[in-house]
Amino acid sequence: MKAKQKDFEDIHLAAALLCDGCILLSVREVVAGRFSFIFEETPKQETLVSDYWNGLTRVEPRQFANIIRELKARTKVRTFQG
Repeated sequence: MKAKQKDFEDIHLAAALLCDGCILLSVREVVAGRFSFIFEETPKQETLVSDYWNGLTRVEPRQFANIIRELKARTKVRTFQG
């Protein structure tokens, strides 16, 4: 059975989810220069997204910065799997 997926186009939200242990399945280019970050959908994800938009997310700054750099590097490649 294939895992449910949820996609987000906000790179900072994607980084926050990765900091909280969510699993990134792939990165896809939606239109030229815009990317979608596809995550495995989990029960806690809705709460994490809500916390992010309400300013309640707390992450380790260096980890967050490193993940942002990693995500940007992945967008330089047309499609990332894994």
